[in-house]
Amino acid sequence: MKSKKISYLYLLVISLLLSVSSCQNHKTMILGKWQYQSGNPYFGNLDFYGVELEILSDGTGVISRGQISQRFSWNIVDKRFSYSNQGFGFICNYEFKKDILTLIDDKGDTISFFKKIK
Repeated sequence: MKSKKISYLYLLVISLLLSVSSCQNHKTMILGKWQYQSGNPYFGNLDFYGVELEILSDGTGVISRGQISQRFSWNIVDKRFSYSNQGFGFICNYEFKKDILTLIDDKGDTISFFKKIK
């Protein structure tokens, strides 16, 4: 009986470590410059048409369109992406496919960005 408890505890610890590792990997994958590609540009009640996002490792970023730019905060919590900018923000699902980042809101609307190479 004791060995079963240890086995379950071992599996729980491994699952937790894999989950944390996956989250950290996604936080690394999301870093960099992303250019609007397609989808609903009015995602999360914000206009993303033609914008570039630069997502930084310190939990901040820069959103810019032409010569206008603003800082924002971001995080990945419970496998969801959160974005906050001057009192506006949203939390949504996300996925990566090669160099494409897609944000998916709770209604199923999507917006995609492609990763810019330096």
